[in-house]
Amino acid sequence: MRLFVGAILFAGCLAAEPLTPACGRADDTASVQSALAATGASGGTVILDGCTISGSAIVFTRGKWLKLVVEKALTLTTSLVIPGGITLEGDSGGYIEQFQQRSSAVVSCKSSPCIIVRGESNALRNLAIHNPPGVAILIDGSAQITANTLIDNVGVTIFNSVPNGLPLKIDGAFWTLVRDSQLLAAAGSGNQRVKASIWMTNSGAGYANAGLLTIRDSVISGYGILVNTQVNANWEGNIDIHDTGYESGQNSFLSIDTTHAANPGGILLDNLTIADPASSFFILQQVGGTNQIRNVSLKNTPTMGPITNADIYGLIVDTTGPAGYYGGRSMGFPVRQLTSTGAGQLDTDWEGNGFATLGASTPFATINLPQSITGLTTQGAASVSPTTAPDGSNTGIAISSSRGIATVYSSARVTLNAGDWIIAGIWVQVPNVVTGGALLPTYGNAAVQAVDGGNAFAWVQGSYFRSALCSDSAQWVGNGWVQCVQAVKVATNPNHTTNFQLLASTDTTHPYAIWMPWAIRIPSGSMSDTQVTRYARYLRNQVSNLPAGGGISAFYPHQKLYWGNDTDLYRESPGVLRTDGVFQSSGLKLVNLPVSCVGQSKGTVWNNSGILGVCP
Repeated sequence: MRLFVGAILFAGCLAAEPLTPACGRADDTASVQSALAATGASGGTVILDGCTISGSAIVFTRGKWLKLVVEKALTLTTSLVIPGGITLEGDSGGYIEQFQQRSSAVVSCKSSPCIIVRGESNALRNLAIHNPPGVAILIDGSAQITANTLIDNVGVTIFNSVPNGLPLKIDGAFWTLVRDSQLLAAAGSGNQRVKASIWMTNSGAGYANAGLLTIRDSVISGYGILVNTQVNANWEGNIDIHDTGYESGQNSFLSIDTTHAANPGGILLDNLTIADPASSFFILQQVGGTNQIRNVSLKNTPTMGPITNADIYGLIVDTTGPAGYYGGRSMGFPVRQLTSTGAGQLDTDWEGNGFATLGASTPFATINLPQSITGLTTQGAASVSPTTAPDGSNTGIAISSSRGIATVYSSARVTLNAGDWIIAGIWVQVPNVVTGGALLPTYGNAAVQAVDGGNAFAWVQGSYFRSALCSDSAQWVGNGWVQCVQAVKVATNPNHTTNFQLLASTDTTHPYAIWMPWAIRIPSGSMSDTQVTRYARYLRNQVSNLPAGGGISAFYPHQKLYWGNDTDLYRESPGVLRTDGVFQSSGLKLVNLPVSCVGQSKGTVWNNSGILGVCP
């Protein structure tokens, strides 16, 4: 027996045929409105073929699920407001914005915002919006609940001819998914207050708070993402960004102002690619506010730039390849940074405390760079003076110039060979950057160089003989201290001892402070290049002139070692150890005691023919 299956039609269950209003006139608003009204009670599809409409004049019936399909192009003379349950989808036109995934139809806008999304369950698909006069897409939850918006294969390009341009603004809306899209705000575009490709904010009390943003397989270009609620609001939820690129970045990829945000956090950046950066920036930057950002995870995002300057409680960095370093603010709680280089070495560091540890098998020694103000060399009209250091002591060094460019050097003689690695670091503080104070000089304010007979020789990283340590203005936040670390490889072989210099340059308008310059030399072949760069990521402090061999814990000369508040050891002077308490020992051997009191100070212990004496 054969069974034939035929089509069984149930009345009312077949989708209505798409409606195509007549378009091509100067204003097709009325024709499109008639087509929308003619759709069934439950909705339908309307094809917009080369239509020009006044978007604000279009009235949608609530409860209808409608798909508006754009053929070729759609011109909006006023903002198109879609209220919920609407899909605006391009079908043809063949236009593809740069970095866009698939072909799309063009939406031309004569006013700002171009498209306003309100209500729930809306979708924008396969659209190209080129140089709108202001905001391209506004997801607006300021007047009603707005959630579950899909932006799929949408390309927005705003060039610098649009001074108020912004590809995407999310105001008081939540559950926004951006995928396979490209959002570009070129340098010079963006509202004077908002330089971003995506701006997530709360402009008022609204019905909900902005949040729950997911971005996948997309490209953000020009400016990054800004999150800054303008009124007091709870953090609505996570920001999840996966497999996304940041092209030609002008500022930090994700900037957050926590001034009005309660309990911000829940940020995942997974496989973020940085391409052709136009400036140096943080991956995550806290641009305002004192509230901590909680639970940040950075995965599979290799970068040698600074990761973050934010005040974070709970930061996870899980990445392969070279990763960035942590900027100048505390991490919210004492984050223990530790790494294993794969050669049995371990380095640990608590940010800001100036404590240095070398591993159990360390194939290098620190270079004997002067670290105090008395050991520095000044050039030109440079002047130096003591200032408060990151550890609270008065060992910081303020530098300034009374005339032209001036330089301060910390230098040492060292033998370098081709293939050697140098890891060098310095702490730098630039005063009052956020409040309009001095920025860094454009020529770079800290660098390392090695001079061979008066001629500097090259590093592998670039042909220029200097390797910059701290020349990126994006690193500076407020008046906090920033740790600057660089690893450079020797390219040429001087074959004899050279003058290694860690220098800091300034001019009459850019005073700043430095603290504890240091450098270590890693002999050629003793560690792989990958191990060196990973090791450099975690080094923040080193005491000058430590020997090789490992197993060394070191403090800076001015620091004390305490047990509780009543027992201590510290360096009183070169070669002299002192305690402010009582020293007891079950076995004590005293050597090299003076044999008389001649020339000795009062209280000095001396060897009086085998009997201990005290000089009067």
